[in-house]
Amino acid sequence: MKIGIVGGSFDPPHFGHLNLAEEAKRRLSLDRVYFVPAGQPPHKSPEDLSHPLLRYHMTRLAVRNRPGLEVSDVEVRRPPPSYSVDTIKAFRREFPYPHEIFFIVGADSLKIIQSWKDLNLILEMCCFVVASRPGYDAVP
Repeated sequence: MKIGIVGGSFDPPHFGHLNLAEEAKRRLSLDRVYFVPAGQPPHKSPEDLSHPLLRYHMTRLAVRNRPGLEVSDVEVRRPPPSYSVDTIKAFRREFPYPHEIFFIVGADSLKIIQSWKDLNLILEMCCFVVASRPGYDAVP
């Protein structure tokens, strides 16, 4: 099985997020794409975000009636902060090898990627996919 993961604040989720997931699903022949609303991203202040459960429920509403798109509460359930490496580990437990996991980020994420916790481990556990985004270079 080929699984895509799209993480983010999703405050609120919008058509750009949905289009990203659907395009990745199509281009990479993914079986499923999971949206993972961040519980508490380490690079954002809690005061700047809506409550994690509200963002989770908004994201669930956004993907309903879209085949192959799902929402995971893995980060909402976990104590803060929300690190991508922990999320990928959780998905790896649910989808062990030989399942393929594709971690999908926008090009804007590349400007802070060197600060991510255990980046090398992330790159070992999944295929890292960078989606273009207007105003951002795909190469850091």
